[in-house]
Amino acid sequence: MTDSPTFGRRGPPSTGASRPPPPRGPLPQVLSYTPAPIEPELRAEWAARDAPRPWPLLTLAITAGLIVIFAAEYWFNVGPAPGLAPGPNSLVALGAMSRNLALDAGEPWRLLTAVCLHLNPAHLIGNAIVLCLAGATLERLAGRAWLGATFVVSGVGGSIAALCFDPAAQISLGASGAIMGLVSAAFICSFHSQAAGMRRTIQLACLRTAIPALIPFSSLQGGLHIDYNAHAGGCIAGVLMGMLMCEAWPADQRHPRLQRLAADAAWTGLALVALSFLMVILHYPAYAQAGERFAGELPALTQRSIGTPAMAEETSKLVQAYPHDPRTHFLRGELLLGNRDLAGAEAEMRAALAEQDAITTDFPALEPPLHMTLAGILLNQGRQSEADDEAHPWCLKQYRDVSTEALREDLLAAGLCGGFRNTH
Repeated sequence: MTDSPTFGRRGPPSTGASRPPPPRGPLPQVLSYTPAPIEPELRAEWAARDAPRPWPLLTLAITAGLIVIFAAEYWFNVGPAPGLAPGPNSLVALGAMSRNLALDAGEPWRLLTAVCLHLNPAHLIGNAIVLCLAGATLERLAGRAWLGATFVVSGVGGSIAALCFDPAAQISLGASGAIMGLVSAAFICSFHSQAAGMRRTIQLACLRTAIPALIPFSSLQGGLHIDYNAHAGGCIAGVLMGMLMCEAWPADQRHPRLQRLAADAAWTGLALVALSFLMVILHYPAYAQAGERFAGELPALTQRSIGTPAMAEETSKLVQAYPHDPRTHFLRGELLLGNRDLAGAEAEMRAALAEQDAITTDFPALEPPLHMTLAGILLNQGRQSEADDEAHPWCLKQYRDVSTEALREDLLAAGLCGGFRNTH
């Protein structure tokens, strides 16, 4: 039997007609990636964004200026009030603002001087911290000229808002309106392409500062309120300045244009502030001669301290130093009442009530307890009808203050104001 020619053979596979022939014609070219050219405008924008930012020297200079002015507040304090907190008369003498002073008394320069004053060290430190943060951000972003112009415009905006919406006699001072303008301007500028790398950080920081400063929910101790009207006025002015900056800010430039115009506005504001403080110097002798009208922190009377000679001497000195402060007369009257000096206590209570302007403007919560305490003194002297006339309009309503409400209940228990006399 003859084997097949291919049976049992081993060898390389056939490369015959089963494989397709190579294609004819030129071979396909190898593809390569060539990046598209960057547009000159975009390249210029990136270059401006990466350019070094200036040091916030103007922000530091403004902060230092506010510190120096506060030191002058302490040095030229017109009253005997101790410590680092000038009293109301000192602040008025040094340029604080109210509608009565700026308009009725014809002293509009207070709109600028009030921006540079501060109430106490805590007020200054709080404003200085926010100023350094917001000012440094805006200065590095938009330049020193626009920072200075925004500070001036926002400060004036805050003063105008306080002038329009605050009570006529309320004293207003502080740089918080100008600082709120820096915060809101920085927030608006954060939407510009030059702030692309730090936009979220700027916006969160600005919102954390602006929201508590614009929502009226708290007040300072001692009846001194946060001036939210000035905050709002400065914030609105800052928003307008921020919009103006963005409008004059090409994407390929590091800072907004109109730098010369902004610098002129800043220098004009500085000159007006200097002129305004010159007016303070001219008016200072007249205000200083009046002395400090109101006392600072008053001592607290206790059952142990009422009969001590030290407390008697201290209250006597307070009445002599602050004769127009109704609180000092009230304190002295309570001391004399505790020592059973009814005639002296009555005289002090009437002296306190004679300061009606101070009570209405600065210490409205003091009037009900003054009248009711005087009514109790008259009642203890056997002057029933006079006591009832004195207490009548004041013990017909309830009070949130615990001590005032206790006075009212005592008068009702004694038979005044239609109450039932407690005979037990």
